[in-house]
Amino acid sequence: MHFLYQTIKDILNAGEVGVPVFVRCLVQVIPNNDSLIDLLGKLLMMAGSWMDAIPIKVYVQQRNIQVNASVLYTGGQTAIVSVNTAMGVSPKLDLMMIGNKGALYHDGTEMPPGFDFSFDHLIVPDWLMDAMERSIDNGRPEVIEEVRNFD
Repeated sequence: MHFLYQTIKDILNAGEVGVPVFVRCLVQVIPNNDSLIDLLGKLLMMAGSWMDAIPIKVYVQQRNIQVNASVLYTGGQTAIVSVNTAMGVSPKLDLMMIGNKGALYHDGTEMPPGFDFSFDHLIVPDWLMDAMERSIDNGRPEVIEEVRNFD
């Protein structure tokens, strides 16, 4: 995952898409003991890192094998991120990023064998995990007070 993350960071630093304003990321993983919510948190922080912003409002819905999030970041950027599990298929990642000067796409092809979606470089703060859990429990968007109060 680090290679993909860094490649996109390099493209952004080169100004290829301008300022990113929207990310859509769909991830399919093989079922294992890892939490979909934990992976979702990592993907939200990764998207925020690309947009140089942090989540301020999250709306998360979870079904047995899928978790979806709609996120507003501090700079007004948005992201839609979905993680699901599927038996008997290879992991996949579909990514679209829209900037004010262009777009970046990864078409959702199968990831190479051994591709690891865990990415230890980005720490998922407890306040984000708590907000995602509250959103799932309440069935509504959650404003992240820790971020709002910090701004």
